[in-house]
Amino acid sequence: MQGDVGELYSTSMQNGITYNWNYSGTGVINGSGNSITLDFDVNDLGGDLTVNATNSCGTSAPSAITIAVNPLTTAVQTNENAGSAKVYPNPFNESAFAEFTLAKSEIFSVKIIDAQGRLIKSYGNVSFAAGKNIFPLDVDVESGIYFIQFVGAENEFKLSAVKIK
Repeated sequence: MQGDVGELYSTSMQNGITYNWNYSGTGVINGSGNSITLDFDVNDLGGDLTVNATNSCGTSAPSAITIAVNPLTTAVQTNENAGSAKVYPNPFNESAFAEFTLAKSEIFSVKIIDAQGRLIKSYGNVSFAAGKNIFPLDVDVESGIYFIQFVGAENEFKLSAVKIK
């Protein structure tokens, strides 16, 4: 998925061989040797990941796989009573708002989590009314991908937001 980090790719390890990895998409390769991880850019749609092997006899032709990167989702809901949900503006550079509609009032725990799964901010027991709600995402964060999780007794949904400078 766009923005995913640490996706592992590897090839068999052979003594005396060095490996050269390339990715034609907009991700970042981390590591070297026969195993690397790939961090996909938030706008990456995919590309070819290639690896060449070099030893004292020369360099091999590249082995390639084509990677399709799924787009970010804006909302994942586990109960349809939560209605539509979105973050705007998205991407954002200063402030953003979560907007959603509820069929009836409910109390939610709200958490903001970064792409590595770290808790950035937690709001406990926030009461929301039936109908349209707008919740300000009041956090000072670095550029990156963030998930806003709303968990209530009857509804649960997660939104994604991208912070850019």
